[in-house]
Amino acid sequence: MVLPLRTERLTLSVLTAADRAAFVRYRRDPDVARWQSWSTTYSDDDADALLADQPAGIEAGSGRWVQIAIHDAGGTLQGDVAVRALSDQPDTGAMR
Repeated sequence: MVLPLRTERLTLSVLTAADRAAFVRYRRDPDVARWQSWSTTYSDDDADALLADQPAGIEAGSGRWVQIAIHDAGGTLQGDVAVRALSDQPDTGAMR
């Protein structure tokens, strides 16, 4: 998958430092966190650690996870999804 991927309503791109404030804000939201694997204490340091380990894109067959940002047409971060290129199936990915 080549990123960014744009449609009329959304843009999918690798999560970056520019997304950090909005990313941390919704990860701290109790209505979001209760459905996920993180707590409402998700910190700026947590986000910085995740961002520092991000690959530049989805690396086929790498087995690495990348956090994909979902922006609306106005450029506002609406959410994210983790995607991993499976190492044993280079053209296949997994999401969580």
